Amino acid sequence: MSREEIEHRRALRAAEAVKARDEQEEKDLEAIDKIEQELGIVLKTMKVGSHKPGLPALIAYKAPAPEYYKRFSQQVRAAGDNKQARGAATDMLGAVCLAYPADESVQKALKEAFPGVVTSIGIAVMTMLEAQKEEEGKG
Repeated sequence: MSREEIEHRRALRAAEAVKARDEQEEKDLEAIDKIEQELGIVLKTMKVGSHKPGLPALIAYKAPAPEYYKRFSQQVRAAGDNKQARGAATDMLGAVCLAYPADESVQKALKEAFPGVVTSIGIAVMTMLEAQKEEEGKG
């Protein structure tokens, strides 16, 4: 098999993957829109690392309820320089802020496929909250 044939096959697979991801993102956006209408809030979205059939290509998160953010802040302060404890607090924050997918079995599969997903959400939530504080002049 020639190099050109191999590159052509790879290009076809890549195009199919992009098409599948785009189709999944469209389904995800529809579901996220429905959740936003039900909750009366606008969610933030994030793409997952790569498309895996049967899993969302987009996830959505929301700001934490005040009691969860207070708990997170307490855990971070108590952790001090303990990076593992700080990471666990960030993961907890990410997990409680995950709004889509809402189905627990899909969330579990998502976390297994992308182990750092709740950490990424937790970091994004902290960034979002810091930006809000800056915007409000409290930062």
